[in-house]
Amino acid sequence: MKKTQFLMLVFLCAAKLYCQTFSDFLSRTYGTPENERIALVDSFMNAVPAFPFIEHDTLAHFIY
Repeated sequence: MKKTQFLMLVFLCAAKLYCQTFSDFLSRTYGTPENERIALVDSFMNAVPAFPFIEHDTLAHFIY
C-alpha cells in the first residue's frame, strides 16, 4: 500500500513539474512535433492519478 501511495505521489509531482496547468500542457502539446505528441499525451495520462483532472481545486477537466 505504501509503495502505491509513494508512486502516486511521484507521478503527481512529476505532473506538477512538467506542466503548471492543463492549459500549459495543451500549449506544450501543440508546440511538440506531431510524431512526438502521442508519447507526450501518454506520459501525461500515466502521471495523472485520477480523472477528471482537477486543477486548483476549482476546475475539472473531463478527458475522453
